[in-house]
Amino acid sequence: MQRARWIKNPGPAFVFMKEQKSKPEQKVVAIIPAAGAGVRMARKEAKQFLEIHGKPMLALTLERFQLSPVIHAIVAVVPAGQVDFCRTDVVERYGLTKVVKVIAGGKRRQDSVRLGIEASEGLCETVLIHDGVRPFIDEPFIDRVVTAATMHRAVIAALPAKETVKEVDERGFVVKTHDRKSLWLVQTPQAFRYEDIRKAHRVASSKDGRGHGRCIVDREDGYSDQGH
Repeated sequence: MQRARWIKNPGPAFVFMKEQKSKPEQKVVAIIPAAGAGVRMARKEAKQFLEIHGKPMLALTLERFQLSPVIHAIVAVVPAGQVDFCRTDVVERYGLTKVVKVIAGGKRRQDSVRLGIEASEGLCETVLIHDGVRPFIDEPFIDRVVTAATMHRAVIAALPAKETVKEVDERGFVVKTHDRKSLWLVQTPQAFRYEDIRKAHRVASSKDGRGHGRCIVDREDGYSDQGH
């Protein structure tokens, strides 16, 4: 397994999990998981449907990828009971023609991402996964992630940790202070070769049905994926 490397740039950096030789332009599908119920916000309406300047947050996020010339298609993963609403009141209403599929998500975000990956089969060589409630990404940054993905099999956007991070035991006592120079806060979007991310989710599902939370690492092959 190759060690992760990073390149410092203004804003989030890219952490490269596995290298590959540069390839010609590939078809890229953006998977936008937005199937959460917004439980932590304690609101009746899920946060992806909250409006910013008169538009649902999900519509604003999808627009960012609609406008990006490096994105060929979009798969939106939404709450099971909101598929028709999202298709008519979000995708069609705002002219989001790159959204080729609107599908129901699963109980957990990991399940929703897996369903989005399965729905993208045959549509692309590379998938880019981005949270549906993060609408402030811009086109240049999407382009940077996709460009990096043509040179590396897996790319994640990340921010260097600035706060002091403490590790505690089960009683809440500090047992270790981590060196923040080696700590990075993983963000989205994250890009992967389709076959790699598909394999990682199959491995995770076959192990215990639960995966590993926010980021699955197939240690045997050295791939990292967005599996939460």
